[in-house]
Amino acid sequence: MKSLAAGQRASKTCQDCHRADPSVLEHRIAAHLEKMECYACHSAWAPQEYGTFILQGSDAQELFELNFNQGGYAKSSYLKKQDAPPLGLNARGKVSPIRPQFILYFSGIGKDRAIGKENQQLAAEWRAFFPHTVRKGAPMCDACHDNPRRFVCEAPESRIYELRKDGFSLDSFWDRSGQKVVNGEFMPLDRVTKMSEKSPAYKKAYVEKWKSLIDRVETR
Repeated sequence: MKSLAAGQRASKTCQDCHRADPSVLEHRIAAHLEKMECYACHSAWAPQEYGTFILQGSDAQELFELNFNQGGYAKSSYLKKQDAPPLGLNARGKVSPIRPQFILYFSGIGKDRAIGKENQQLAAEWRAFFPHTVRKGAPMCDACHDNPRRFVCEAPESRIYELRKDGFSLDSFWDRSGQKVVNGEFMPLDRVTKMSEKSPAYKKAYVEKWKSLIDRVETR
């Protein structure tokens, strides 16, 4: 209760109960332990919703075959994912999983067409969170390093979804322009750039990681 009264979300952190094993390569990198939440690496997946549509109007029910509530509104989605979530900074300034809280659009529909502006953007807000899917293992180095999309700074040439062509005001769900993290922030671009540099130390660690995986398979 003392932690709640002090405004803390939890009374303990991962490392209050679990000791980082120094024999694990990732645990020997000081920045991992100092700048990241443990669950940034150890969370296996998280449900994510990109583009939430709120539709209003009796015609919409027939057009889209959606179930409407008593207020005459229906909810739909552009994209749902259940994989490793993007990463950003939480309120503690540590690297943490983030996901859209609401990338929200509204359309009123009547007589088979939009009433007013179609897909009016109401919010584009992300939130740092704890996925509750912690596992012992962790992804390979390049799941984060040299992976701009993981930090919501996807390059235009890497885009799969052309949101502008669909009438949206965002270029990409994974482009931070026009979006914000309400309880933290997106990873600063200079840090993302630095993480993408394949320094000699990174290459050495990457080879060591792969070698440990190969050795583990060969000994079985």
